[in-house]
Amino acid sequence: MPETPQLFRTFLNLTSCVIFSTIMGALIILLFASVTCIIQHTASVVVVVVIVVIAAIAATGVVVAEVVAAAAEVVLVILLAIVVVVAAAVLVVVVVVVVVVVVVVVVVVVVVVVVVVKVTVVVKVAVVVVVVVVVVVVLVVVVVVVVVVAVVVVIVIVLIVVEVVAATAEAAAAVVVVVIVTVVIVVDFVVFLFRTTSIKVSPLRPGAPIFSNKIRVLKCSSWCPSTGNFKYVKGTSYRFAYSMETSTAMGGASKKEARLSVTSDVKIDILGRCEMALRLHNTQLYVSNERDIMKKARKEELSAFKQAVRSEPLRFAFQDGVVKHLCLERGNTDPPWVLNFKRGILSVFQSGMRDWTRGQNVTEVGSEEVVGGRGEREEEWPLSQGNTEVSTTIKQSLVFIKKRRERKRYRKRIVLRQPLTFDHNTDGVKATHGRFKVEKILRDLCKSTVLDVPTETPRVFSDLVSKMRLLDRREIQRVFYLLVSKDLCSSDERTLEFFLDALPATGSQASLALMTSLLTSGDVKGTRATMWMASLGFIGSPTVGMLKEVQRLVDDKRTKSRAMLPVASLIHNYYLHHVTRGSEQRVPNAFLISTRSRIGHWCNARGRKQDQVLLALRALGNVGKVNMAVPIINKCLIRASNPLSVRIAAAESFRRMPCEMQWRHRRYLWEIFATSTIDPELRIASYLAMARCLDFSFIEKILNLVDKMKDRDQSATEENDRKKHQAGSDAEVKAFVNSHLINIRDSSSPLKQSTREAIKRLNLKPHTDLNRLNISRNVELSSLEKKLHVGYSAEGNLLWFGDSRFPRALSANFTLDLFGRSFNVFDFGARMVGNDDDYDDDDNDDGDDVDDDDDGGGDDDDDDGGGDHNDDDDGGGDHNDDDDDDDDDDDGDDDDDDDDNDDDENDDDANDGGDNDDGGSDDDDDDDDDDIDEDKDVFQFDSSFCDMS
Repeated sequence: MPETPQLFRTFLNLTSCVIFSTIMGALIILLFASVTCIIQHTASVVVVVVIVVIAAIAATGVVVAEVVAAAAEVVLVILLAIVVVVAAAVLVVVVVVVVVVVVVVVVVVVVVVVVVVKVTVVVKVAVVVVVVVVVVVVLVVVVVVVVVVAVVVVIVIVLIVVEVVAATAEAAAAVVVVVIVTVVIVVDFVVFLFRTTSIKVSPLRPGAPIFSNKIRVLKCSSWCPSTGNFKYVKGTSYRFAYSMETSTAMGGASKKEARLSVTSDVKIDILGRCEMALRLHNTQLYVSNERDIMKKARKEELSAFKQAVRSEPLRFAFQDGVVKHLCLERGNTDPPWVLNFKRGILSVFQSGMRDWTRGQNVTEVGSEEVVGGRGEREEEWPLSQGNTEVSTTIKQSLVFIKKRRERKRYRKRIVLRQPLTFDHNTDGVKATHGRFKVEKILRDLCKSTVLDVPTETPRVFSDLVSKMRLLDRREIQRVFYLLVSKDLCSSDERTLEFFLDALPATGSQASLALMTSLLTSGDVKGTRATMWMASLGFIGSPTVGMLKEVQRLVDDKRTKSRAMLPVASLIHNYYLHHVTRGSEQRVPNAFLISTRSRIGHWCNARGRKQDQVLLALRALGNVGKVNMAVPIINKCLIRASNPLSVRIAAAESFRRMPCEMQWRHRRYLWEIFATSTIDPELRIASYLAMARCLDFSFIEKILNLVDKMKDRDQSATEENDRKKHQAGSDAEVKAFVNSHLINIRDSSSPLKQSTREAIKRLNLKPHTDLNRLNISRNVELSSLEKKLHVGYSAEGNLLWFGDSRFPRALSANFTLDLFGRSFNVFDFGARMVGNDDDYDDDDNDDGDDVDDDDDGGGDDDDDDGGGDHNDDDDGGGDHNDDDDDDDDDDDGDDDDDDDDNDDDENDDDANDGGDNDDGGSDDDDDDDDDDIDEDKDVFQFDSSFCDMS
């Protein structure tokens, strides 16, 4: 029977149709929701039209596919039903024919038997009965067959109806979904074309770019209140008269005042609700002369000023009386001083009153004792004598004049938002005809310094520096060429010397570009070149443009060695001043990439490459924020075949790293510090690198480790044992850490106060070995006057090596605390290796040879600073670099992550078997002339530039 399979198949079809319709509906909704989002945020009408057409084609295709599929399914079901009905009809006809034939045959037989054949009556009756029974049975069979066929036909018809309804419902659902979403798209498209109200977009922080389109620029305001107190009419321009006057007076010194006045016609264009634009016309500039009379500025200055403030309209978001932010359109060239001038006008225009019918009162929620005087006192020390004082008075007014219908079209794209607050960035400030002022000062210097240098020359030089800061790159180069060609001063070379000396003091991108060109070309050499290089570290607020200029010094073969340290300090200053701007600033990766290339992938610092690697590591230490270079630094740190000085420099590269970054990368520093078989100088260097970011839990961890270290008297009982184990002695490390923590606890330095409070919670006692002279220790002398916030901090480190008569290394640092800031005046260090050999040779009157391996310079040559022969015991020489350090490399550097998996294998190959294969370097037997023997006399001096932190 086909009924049960057909019914089951129909049920499965219905279920699959429901599931398929749901999935298709979800996909269609997701597709058209994406299209709607694109329409709302795209910046091109063509793109929107193309997307709508594609969506329409896709929707039509979906509908057609659903209808065709449903129609095909209905046709197939109908054909199946026809076949079933025809088969049933044929069956009924066959049964009827058979029954008729049987009945005819039976009747004929009965007639023959009854009429023709002569039989008894009983037989005849029996025959008739049999015939009747047969006929009845046949009729019953016919009825049953007809009923069964009818039932089958009814079931088939029901299935056909169900199939048709299901297919139609599926197609109808798809059509309905497509129609609904298409209507939504059409509505969005219409709104896109005829947007008249403000559109809510995700709030953007000041300085972040926003989207726009070419038909209607997206609103400057991120949102707009539905009601407000200000009823400005769209399409209307409101005209105001603006005036501003500033007067500066020196009280007690002179009764005269220096006054400056500006007047302007201000027009506020109403573009829509919360959307306005500022335009300035007929701007006038007045200044006071020596007789205190206000006069118009000189013609060229006034013309340039009027052109600057009038060149670009300024759009701003006006939300119920408050100017939320400014919006700069594409192509806006207003320098910061022009934007600040317009900010002042908008500050007068805005008003935060919530209700014009009554004053705004503040509810008092509590009371305190009345203060009898001012709570803050400010005093300028240079002007604190007698009655001398400086006062500046600023007066502003904005008077409404009239309004008129004036529709302005603003079709340019909005690319930047800025707050209403004053912009202190003066990079874009350029005085009118600044080059002519600089040339005038240089001509005056040329005339006044022919025979001697007058007393007012320092003041003129300072004025020259301030005016040169206003020049751009083209103008400052023109002044230089005029001096070189003697067109500006033909009498002597002294004026050119003044100009060259003023370049590093200027500290602008233009002066830095000229200095870079002169240094890379070799036109400036000797002492002046050295001073120019050193001045890079003193630039207070470097920009990305400056970093691009000085990168040429690092890339040039003539200057790269001298430029790496000061350029690194410049990058450090850049990070200090741009740390809060995040994605708005470009990270100077070019310097880090070139520095890593100098170190090499495996950090093989043996032979002639040692000085190059040392310089690169110290440069990375000056930068501080070197997340990209941490894997390379770690390789230099843990590679046992590297000289000790290189490994120490690698540890010191973490000295300026931010604590949140160092906490993720201190694994190898800790392992080296905790390994007793490693040279104590390297262990102390690792500790000092970690000690810049101490907290209570980490201090406890350090003290727990230090308590397990052996003292000097416990480290060895015999002289030979002491010499054998002196490279890995815990006594030096334990004494130094103890003295360092105690000095922090007693320090007055403001930079150490947070660490000091953490150490105070612990019970620290002075180490007994500190009474000995030749023991490693930290020394600090600091003082701070809390009322004036003036103080100093002098800190030094003395590192001894076993029973050596001379310290292995010493360093000193001096820091001044002034005006709430810490100024690192100097920081230097020195290492002395092998001096005990000369002393022992002078005292060896018997002429006995001194064993090179026991002369106080460390273990044998292969050990390079006290590391054990076995790489498994050297505190990091065998570690795999594919660890959390590489995973935390969030500067986008993927090169090291791909290659560090093999670092373990290469380190083993580099160190096992006498360093026969050292990462591609020459064989150890062939490098005897190039390698630095730690047992020979070596004196290394390291200093850094003045650091203003």
